Amino acid sequence: MSRYKKLLFAGIPLTFLLLVSLAAGPCVEVRNLDNGLSSFRVTITDVFGPTSGEGSAPAPYAYYTGDITLTFDAVAIDKRGQVMEDFSADVALKVTPGELSFPGSRVTLTNGRVQGATVQVRKVFGRVNLWLEDLRWVQGENDRVGIYIFDNPEPDDYYDLHHSEGSWAAGVSNTIHFDIPTLAQLQFDPWITKNDESSLAGNFVELKTRATETDRGCTDTPGDLVVTGIFNSGFYVTDLGDPSPYRHLYVYNYSYPDDLLVGDRLDRLAGSASDFSGCTQISFPAWTKAMDCSKDSEPFRVEDLDAMVPPSLITTAICLEESGVSDEHMCAHSKSNWKSHSPT
Repeated sequence: MSRYKKLLFAGIPLTFLLLVSLAAGPCVEVRNLDNGLSSFRVTITDVFGPTSGEGSAPAPYAYYTGDITLTFDAVAIDKRGQVMEDFSADVALKVTPGELSFPGSRVTLTNGRVQGATVQVRKVFGRVNLWLEDLRWVQGENDRVGIYIFDNPEPDDYYDLHHSEGSWAAGVSNTIHFDIPTLAQLQFDPWITKNDESSLAGNFVELKTRATETDRGCTDTPGDLVVTGIFNSGFYVTDLGDPSPYRHLYVYNYSYPDDLLVGDRLDRLAGSASDFSGCTQISFPAWTKAMDCSKDSEPFRVEDLDAMVPPSLITTAICLEESGVSDEHMCAHSKSNWKSHSPT
């Protein structure tokens, strides 16, 4: 007699046995994950400082050289997406791009919320966001003061950067828009006194090429940045729309810019701002030549460059003239190599 017939003879259908064997398999217990802080919901509600603009992409706030006050609300969110009302703690602040006027600033959330908090920031441009992070400092060894890690990336003898606590949960605010800096604003801010550094050193910056940025692309109004000199590893640009002494900049390209000619206008220029031998420059650059609707840059090239950018005689007088700005910016660290009593 076959095995199947034996099963039938016993009065137990084969399909029933299969179902029983499946039901007797390993048990699975479903558990919910432990709840806790997941993120922050951050909303910038007001901006004090800029004199124009509304903070939108079409109408950004004016680029501002001083301190700006941001007012914001924040809510702690748990892992289930709900307001975490039992969260009460100080959390760290950061603004990008830009910096806090008071490094190490914190904000206190009580019962998972804070409303109308303020923080002062500076050097903000382009798309700006406020960043909250659950990172709190604790006192370091030998009674040294602990401090936020990201506010002091370079360790020193005073701060103990290895003592921190928190969940590292973070949240980013809504975006507010500021105008991008001009070439002169990249190099010099009047509120930075007796300092040879770029106002935005360490930032990847896109430079303003014209009074308004709405005509990019196919246009009859090219940008104001013109190439005034080309070298083996980069080129100089001048902002024709700015009469200030800081309208010239060296662009370090690491190689010869094959697609550029002296007199070319640029419709876009961006790069990492840095200081080299006391002079501001941008490196790792990206640029776009101004072209007409037929993709031709020739109609916009400046033919008589001397007429547009008159040459200047290089003498010690440049370093001695104030011209409404600090003379220490004009010659940077090289100023110490000049003899002020020499006529040339």
